Parts: sequence; C-alpha cells; structure tokens
Amino acid sequence: MKKAQPDADILAEDFIDVSTGAPDAGRVPALNADGKLDDSFLKFGFGGDGSDGALSISSGTTNIDAGGAQVFIKNYTSISITGTGALTFSNPHANGTLIILKSKGNVTITSSANPAVDVRGMGAAGGTNGGSGTNAGGGGTSGAAYLGTPGGGGGGQPGEGVGGNGTGGSLGAAIPAPATVFTGYSGILPLIAGGGGGAGGGVTGATAGDGGRGGGALYIECGGALNISSTINAAGSNGTNGGSNFRGAGGGGGGGGGSILILYNTLTSNTGTYTVNGGTGGSGGGGTSNGANGGGAGAGGGSITAGAVGGANSGRAGGTGGTGGNGFSFVLPRKYYV
Repeated sequence: MKKAQPDADILAEDFIDVSTGAPDAGRVPALNADGKLDDSFLKFGFGGDGSDGALSISSGTTNIDAGGAQVFIKNYTSISITGTGALTFSNPHANGTLIILKSKGNVTITSSANPAVDVRGMGAAGGTNGGSGTNAGGGGTSGAAYLGTPGGGGGGQPGEGVGGNGTGGSLGAAIPAPATVFTGYSGILPLIAGGGGGAGGGVTGATAGDGGRGGGALYIECGGALNISSTINAAGSNGTNGGSNFRGAGGGGGGGGGSILILYNTLTSNTGTYTVNGGTGGSGGGGTSNGANGGGAGAGGGSITAGAVGGANSGRAGGTGGTGGNGFSFVLPRKYYV
C-alpha cells in the first residue's frame, strides 16, 4: 500500500490488490501477540537459523572442536543437555574463543553433570617463556573481545638478581562493575574471554611456572523457552608452580575468568550456577642457598576485573603467582538483544 499525500483523496491504488498474482502476493503479515513481527518472517532473527540441527545430550560428554577460531558460532533448532550429559569445547584461539550458541527453539540444561557446560581453558593463553637464568617471565596473551577491550595477561619479572613483583593483569572491557552492569541498560552487550596469566620469573636451574589460561566466553541465544538448573563453568585456569634449586623460580599467574551471557525469549526456570572466577596463582619454588634471590611471580590475567599482581620473591624462595581477575555472568530477556 502506498501512502496517500496529506489532504489528497484516498484512491483504490492506495490499497493492496490481492486479485492478481500468487496467492500470497502483496499480503502483509500480522503481528504476533506481543505486537511484533514473528521471527519466522526474518531471514536472520533472534535464535539463529537452525542450520546445525538439534543439539541433544543425555549422557556422556560431547566435545566440540572450535578449530582455533576466535569467534565460533553454532545455529541449533534446539539445545537439550539433560540426564548426565555434558558439553565441552577444545582447540581455542591463542587469544581465546568466543563461543556463540544460537537456538531457534527451547534451551534445556538440567544435567546433573558438574559442569554441564564447560568452557574452562577456552580463554587466552598464559605465558610460558619464564625460562632459567636472567630470562623474564612472559606476559599472557590478551583475551578476545566481542565488544570492548580484552583482559590482558600479567608479566613475570627476572629471577636472577632481584626477583621483583610481576606486573598487574590488564583491566577488562570498559564497562561498570558487576553489581551495576546492565541496570537500566538496553544496548550492545559485551562478551569477553579471560586473559592469560603471566609466567613467573625463572632462575638458574629452575623453570618458572606457566600462567594459567583464561576462561572462555559463552553466549547462548534462546529463541524459545529457557530452563537451566545445571552448572556452567567459565573459570580461569590455575598457574603452575615454580621449580626449585638453590633459589626458587616464581609461580605462574592464574588465568582470568571468562564470561557467560544468556538471552531468552521466555523463561521457564533459571536456578543455574555460573562460575566465572579467576584461577589461582602457582606457588614459588623453594631455594637452598642463603642470600640468593628467588624469582618474582607472574600476575593473574585480567577479565572484568584486573588480575592480582604477582608476589615478590621471599628471600631465596620464588614468589606466588597472582590470582586471575573475575569474569561475569548474566541471564536476561531478549529485549537486550541487539
């Protein structure tokens, strides 16, 4: 129908003519009960296109290989993880993987497995080059960011000489603290993979601890009814311990926690447990030589909060790695969808 000009006569050609053409030619779809155009009329709507079929797991563990992708998307007709079934992921990108699961229909995650959905270790890689001698511990790789600044990994310090503190993990995306995030907010939503922890400082004859990998970022888009009572885990991995010799190497920093964001069309129940804490730092190695300085520790990887600074050496013993920053989790109605 064309719009008549102001003060002009209403003419027959202003209306749709359904007397010719295909049966549905020129017809206009009716709005649904919410006063909105139904997603079935849209090529790409909320909940995706269902091109990957149904995901149904009732027992055992199903692993999905992310193929090293930084953004990994699956489009399901429905998602069902029940009984004792569990879903895991592997092969993340070096900077972490953003896992996006879309469902045109219902999402039911009621499995007794703990966790029922596991994205631990799918964040940014931790530092691994905290070698011996005067080598400094390596900083972790920055976490992937869907929107906003990623969480970075902390660096270690040289172990030879004055084993000092590791530097702090970088702050995550520039968004408010968890207690105030999304309060009255309707706009673009962030999704952040945790940053990798920094490796500790190495010393002669003792290898420093590696930084823990960050937690992955998981986004679930439910076009139908959401029912969750299980645990979803996106925690950062722990840093490893520093080695021991006549002086101890520093421990690695923990990886930053990932993020979990779930948007739904309708809600049946949400009693799920969402784990997004940062990993703990590894312990510094012990030393046997009086007066020798141990290695400083790597800092924790960042997420929505910064990773903790790695500890200084304690005399001949290496420092303890910093704890990774915490991530965030939100389960919200689809009005926040952009």
